[in-house]
Amino acid sequence: MPLKILLVDDHKMTTDFYKEVLSQNLSNLTHIDCCNSLEAAYHFLFNQKSSLVLDYIILDLSMPAFEDKKIYSGEDLALLIREHFPLIKLIIITGYSDVLRTSSILKNVNPEGFIAKSDIGHDDFLSAFKKIANNEIYRSPSILKLFKPKKEDVIYFDKWNTQIILLVNNGIKTKNLPQHLPLSINAIDKRKAKIKMLLGIENGNDEDIIRMVKENIQNINFSY
Repeated sequence: MPLKILLVDDHKMTTDFYKEVLSQNLSNLTHIDCCNSLEAAYHFLFNQKSSLVLDYIILDLSMPAFEDKKIYSGEDLALLIREHFPLIKLIIITGYSDVLRTSSILKNVNPEGFIAKSDIGHDDFLSAFKKIANNEIYRSPSILKLFKPKKEDVIYFDKWNTQIILLVNNGIKTKNLPQHLPLSINAIDKRKAKIKMLLGIENGNDEDIIRMVKENIQNINFSY
């Protein structure tokens, strides 16, 4: 069955590499389009939405924002793709090793492929693509390593505690959290105290919360 693929990365050398690997090794490939910005990718997808035919999108997470449409990263574009084009298989490429962000993407986007840039070589990239084309869900070794299970008890964070942790990880100060959440500062303080208790932090600040979350990420169940 002929394939149509969109490559999205702000480095042309990267999209050229992906295009060369796929073009030389897939006999059923019919067409590859490349977009080297989030803005270009948005217009490519949504200016022809009613007639768009794509099988795969290979998308980098870290790209300059397209602020007019409030698309601040590849993750934001991925969420739009999931909402408007649910049948397109999505392969996300990331240079991040942040377990909180990786966990959020797995929960909210759940791409068919999730590949760390450190795991990409000619043969690795091609092998991963073929597995996804064969209807497998693919996570590269570095992604899997972040979530290697342990035997300790699981810590459960509800939706709002999860959001507090994610916002703090993004550098949002406690005094500014009510601007991002439908919670009062008093409610947020109580929730942060509960988060510290669950993580075994007797006295500590936001940096200690994030450090302990990252150290125990394999044993934490987040709700989104």
